[in-house]
Amino acid sequence: MEVHDELMEKLEAKDRLALWAKDRRDCLFTVADESVQARYAEIDAHVRSSFDPVGAAKFMADADSWLIAHALAEGGSVVVTLEVPKGGIAVKIPKICQTFGIPSINHYQMLDALGVRFVVNEDA
Repeated sequence: MEVHDELMEKLEAKDRLALWAKDRRDCLFTVADESVQARYAEIDAHVRSSFDPVGAAKFMADADSWLIAHALAEGGSVVVTLEVPKGGIAVKIPKICQTFGIPSINHYQMLDALGVRFVVNEDA
């Protein structure tokens, strides 16, 4: 639901993803159960002890941390993100996923893993 709430903040800006997600609330988004909340607390403790306080607070306030908590609680999940694991002090999704043993891939890798293929119709 945190992702839903974050998207709905963009609704007034006519964000296309927010508009699409608005009508799919019940089928796309879930409430964090006790297991997810426990994993969130683990991620929170790690992030706040390992990163700059300002960056850690920002990361934990965003929905990204909840996505990772859901993936950790559910097991066998893969987090899809365009963020790249860079060095430095910034808190990035791939860094946190790696710490907790959760695979993270980009959108192109996801499409490949799902077997999505695009065919160019040269007659069009």
